[in-house]
Amino acid sequence: MKFKVAVKIIIYFLRLLPVNEQNYIYYLRQHYGPSTSDTVIQYYKIQSKLTKTNLDIKFLKKCKQKKLLPNFVKFRISPTYSRHMPVVTNCYYQILSNEIKLKKKELSFLHRYKNRIKSDLNITLNPLLYSRLLTIIQQLMQRKKKKWIQRHDNKFNLLLNRELLKQQPPPKISNKYTKSSIHNLSQRKLTQEEVEALNNGLKFVIPPKQLDDEMFISNMENCFIQLLGRTTDTRDYENKAEEESTEYNLTIEQLVTASKFRSACDKFISSSEKSLKKLPVNKKLQQTLKNLSKDKNIYITKADKGNAIVIMDKSEYINKMNLIINDKKTFQLLEKDPTLQQEDKLIRKLKSLKDSGFITETQFKQCRPVGSQPARIYGLPKIHKKGAPLRPILSASNTFNYKLAKWLVTELSVLKEHQTIIQDRFSFVRDLHKLDINMNEHKLLSYDAINLFTNVPLQKTINFILEEKYGSFCDCQIIKTNKKRRKKKKKCKNCIDKENLKWLLEISTAQTHFHYNENIYLQHNGVSMGSPLGPLMADIFLVNLEKKLMDELYANGVEYYRRFVDDTFIITKKDANEKKIQAILNSFDEAVQFTYEPASKIDHSICFLDVKITPQSKKTHSLSWFETNIYRKDTFTGSILKYSSFVPLEYKQNAISSMVYRATQLCSNYYLMNEELETVMEIATANDYPTTFVNNIIGKTLNRYFKKKNNGLHEPNENENQATLKEKTDKQKRSPLLVDIPYTGQPTLTLGKKLINIVKQIRPDIILQPIPRPSPQIHTLFPRKDTLNKNLQANLVYKITCKNCPEEYIGKTYRQATRRHVEHGASPATITSHEQSTTILSSQLVSIKNEETNLRRSNRNKNKKVNYQELTTSSSEEDNEDTQQTSTITDKNSALYKHQLNTGHHLNWEAWKILSKDSHKYRLLIRESLAILKHKPTLNRTVQSAPLIIYPTGIKQKNKVKFKEKHDRPPPG
Repeated sequence: MKFKVAVKIIIYFLRLLPVNEQNYIYYLRQHYGPSTSDTVIQYYKIQSKLTKTNLDIKFLKKCKQKKLLPNFVKFRISPTYSRHMPVVTNCYYQILSNEIKLKKKELSFLHRYKNRIKSDLNITLNPLLYSRLLTIIQQLMQRKKKKWIQRHDNKFNLLLNRELLKQQPPPKISNKYTKSSIHNLSQRKLTQEEVEALNNGLKFVIPPKQLDDEMFISNMENCFIQLLGRTTDTRDYENKAEEESTEYNLTIEQLVTASKFRSACDKFISSSEKSLKKLPVNKKLQQTLKNLSKDKNIYITKADKGNAIVIMDKSEYINKMNLIINDKKTFQLLEKDPTLQQEDKLIRKLKSLKDSGFITETQFKQCRPVGSQPARIYGLPKIHKKGAPLRPILSASNTFNYKLAKWLVTELSVLKEHQTIIQDRFSFVRDLHKLDINMNEHKLLSYDAINLFTNVPLQKTINFILEEKYGSFCDCQIIKTNKKRRKKKKKCKNCIDKENLKWLLEISTAQTHFHYNENIYLQHNGVSMGSPLGPLMADIFLVNLEKKLMDELYANGVEYYRRFVDDTFIITKKDANEKKIQAILNSFDEAVQFTYEPASKIDHSICFLDVKITPQSKKTHSLSWFETNIYRKDTFTGSILKYSSFVPLEYKQNAISSMVYRATQLCSNYYLMNEELETVMEIATANDYPTTFVNNIIGKTLNRYFKKKNNGLHEPNENENQATLKEKTDKQKRSPLLVDIPYTGQPTLTLGKKLINIVKQIRPDIILQPIPRPSPQIHTLFPRKDTLNKNLQANLVYKITCKNCPEEYIGKTYRQATRRHVEHGASPATITSHEQSTTILSSQLVSIKNEETNLRRSNRNKNKKVNYQELTTSSSEEDNEDTQQTSTITDKNSALYKHQLNTGHHLNWEAWKILSKDSHKYRLLIRESLAILKHKPTLNRTVQSAPLIIYPTGIKQKNKVKFKEKHDRPPPG
């Protein structure tokens, strides 16, 4: 009791001292000098640090005990590397543990420092003042300590709540796009693993097991040649004489650049191998897809619309395709494959047109077919219709008349230009909002042409083209001949040109044959499916329809008429008769008939080009009579590129930004735009896109949209215009050069930057654009088209072996393999299938037996000699003799022909192998050179087909088994 009283008395006397929390520093400075006051300030700071550090350690230990991670231990990583998150999380905990250790070391140091300062003050100050000073500092620390404890408690509670939210199951948000997009129409029951594998979509990309060295080297060698030119006088060593020596004309610049290319490429290959090994490999997914592809009883394809996956029984698919193919009104079964005959026929005609001046040398090269193949047909199921009928799709990208059709499209596109044509949906919507039509007095209609491409009257459309192109002018002359006073008509140039164009149009549109189920068919009705001329012919036909009927349509209430291919959008007066307008459209030609779709009875809207157009009773705030929004059909599944697909990040960004761009351009107000952006988020979430990633893309796209919109409100100043114009001019002066690089992750991006820097130094006039090329999509495991006979395949590197000895030969050809093999001395009957043997014989023997050709000759011209060899002489150094379509039977300079002639051996023409394929001519030469260096064939007279500059020794062979290095060691003892 007496002790307590004594303490209270001491505290009372201390309070009576003239020192308090406000003036203690000033008091010490006045009575003890600045040195003592500075020491007290230092003591205060050390005590604050000590208290704060002690509380920090308690907070961090508490977080570690509860497995909570404070914000300061976390760091951001790119979404590309989110697969490494477990390793990153372990790193977080290590940072937390190290921070606790560092804090403890700091705490011990502060204790020692504090005690030293405290002892100095105890000596300097009198005991009563010293005790009062410690009391004041302790009171100040208590107030600070309360604030720090409260702050730590708030942080801890926040971290704890976040962790509890993570542990809770996510709220079930209704997302109509999370449903499976697989439609199993087959009798096979899919396992859960198979469903999960196919739910990734047919565009999903699996990481490659290893880098495709052959493709990579051929791309780099070709890029080098395009930058600095060729290094030898001979382009293809196969055309070089045996005694001719090979001379390399490498400049210093080429040598230095090749060294830089090689260094960058070697680092890329090394880092790619390491990067691919680190990637998580889903072997179960790969095996599941492989097993599905081996099942020959099912057919896996995409749906006709909506990007869904359909599984059908193979027998059912064949039956449905046969129903389409056996339609004799459209298709005709051929006895043999006419590919080679049609190719030779077209080349002879093009050569004659070039000689007559109808086409130029450049146009001849653009149109001339090389290595043609028959088209191939397949079907896509229409799952939105009862019975899932098939829509026939014809792949005609390498047919004999494909190049000619593409050239004709460029030449005749001007004929389809008309005010009623819609270029794209964006321009259509912009024009629609500019219309000043009172929709209280008008209504919307949509008309559709039934099966337009197959029903377009071909001859009628061709006559439209000829009439528009050449008119009806004719200056033909009648010439009297001496023989029995017969009269002969000498055609004028206009009529000759008209006949030539008609011949080209007919062979491009009406003579396309295709391969299906080991048979050859010809479409003899309508424009050939798959032809580039299809949409153009349809447009030209309908443009003529519109020119003739437009006045009558306007007289029957049509106020606004626009068309996109076979879909027509019309605004008519309220009292206009829909069926009357339909009858007018159907009156132009019986073959092309129209159906119409009236507007909705609820809101009078109509869906056109995937845009929902709703008329308004009054103009909106944007002064438009229409409200437009994006329309998705019921067949839309929401399936887009999966986020886990092994493709460059730009692919995933574009998948989202394209949908956001459509929302900004097609939605007529911000409310509809917001609804569409919510739909985009749903689609992205269903395809495993992170929310932050999608929000970032949406933000960037909207920023560009609003920036462009705001810039349109004010004109930029003169300096801005000049700077922008100068930048555009500089870019236009520099020609772009594209180069494909296999995508392996970060190594691909690094190599692209290095190559750009190298090209900047040697060729400032060129912009190098590296294109990261991902691995094939999984739809390649489920081919839709029939496999072509390898003898008809072209642009390939092949290997032929001898039956009587181990010698082999490696060659390449841009044409069909069978043409080249016949030149090597093969018999057409031994290398062709039964369906094309007659064709090969007739095509290759055209210079001997004229009866097998397609050119008819009258009796009076039967005995005249025709130099067919001159007609098909190659017109390009690039193609050389290998692209001559009708050549002599054998090439006596061929190494294979000489081997057979000198040894009497027989080559294995039936079992030759395709080693590589490439549609680019120089890359094919590089691939042949790589194959020769790899296989070292004994019959080849050259070691390379084209010079290898970056990789002169070819592809480095990798050891399949790794051997440990053995070092010589002295014997023990």
